Amino acid sequence: MVVTEITSHELLQQVRRASCLPLVMDNQLDEALLAALIRRAAGFLCPCSRATVAAAIVESLEFLVEAPDTLREKVDAAIETLIAFGDLLELNQVTIDDPDAKGTWIFAAPPGFVKLRSGTILLLGISRDESTPLPSELSDQVIYNRFARLLPAGEKDQVAALAAIGLTAHTEEAWTRGPQPTTPQALVEKLAGRLGSSPPGGDLPELTIIRPDTDTGYYRGRWGMPRNETGMFVGRRPQDFGREGIWGAVQLANGVPTKFLDLPTRSRWRGCDEAWYVQLALDATRRTPQKYRVRPGQDGSYLDFFSPIPSWAERRLAIVGEPVPRVKCLFSYRVPQKELKAQEEYLQKNLWLVRPDDKSQAEG
Repeated sequence: MVVTEITSHELLQQVRRASCLPLVMDNQLDEALLAALIRRAAGFLCPCSRATVAAAIVESLEFLVEAPDTLREKVDAAIETLIAFGDLLELNQVTIDDPDAKGTWIFAAPPGFVKLRSGTILLLGISRDESTPLPSELSDQVIYNRFARLLPAGEKDQVAALAAIGLTAHTEEAWTRGPQPTTPQALVEKLAGRLGSSPPGGDLPELTIIRPDTDTGYYRGRWGMPRNETGMFVGRRPQDFGREGIWGAVQLANGVPTKFLDLPTRSRWRGCDEAWYVQLALDATRRTPQKYRVRPGQDGSYLDFFSPIPSWAERRLAIVGEPVPRVKCLFSYRVPQKELKAQEEYLQKNLWLVRPDDKSQAEG
């Protein structure tokens, strides 16, 4: 038997072939490949914790990439995106056969699709037994755009073809469904009422909160230990199992937690989604609303965000546009110019975001 030595680049190229991805010239671990690897690992490992999937990916890649120190951060961010898009399902307080399972677990979503307004089909979910459930005549047409798998509109009835092989069709309305429009004041008051009626919380020595005296344009810098704050805040408390803490609304009295309400309060939401939604409302009621930026481009407009937004809002952007590399922000989307006004109206009305260079908002 002859053993042949191959380079890390050659190995990653073989992985790309096995994942049905186009080959690249460099040794870069791009988002399309990372997403494919996470889907494959989740197909084998789920249901499990997010940390289990992340650890498996990091262990497989840490000696193959150029920046292993930042690999875990990239993997965690990719898992978050795949949950937001619907490839992975995150459920709280699950009940499964494992008696030791606690907290939040992720599940591999069954293969499905959403037909977008443009006619393009967004593929969702994970096939446990293979990289893709599509026959070759369809899989060869798939475009891999960062974390998204897109099937361009074709002459044949692709919806019927996908349904015939067992993929579940999701409507735009169902895929992007969020809460009913409300005011930030009403949302804060409602959650404060639930928090006030909850039992007293215990000792939370490692509690972190989103501090109100921080720059809303730098999300990571907003987190810190409580000091002398009083009122309701978005926070995270540690848990015994898993790497991620538990999202919640916390009542503080001079920096001391008195009550903690676990989020989500609705079973179909994720804890982080409701927490980000509440934080948007809190910032708006404090008259320090979160901001977004619009950049013009030849192929549309670019919407830049500096803090996370709930997954239902991000899916709305994915329906009409596509994620693009960020520029001095947390994440960005490109949308057609004709869709820009409607998307901005949604962001301002439903998430209370403001655009600093919008004169109408400044005057209002």
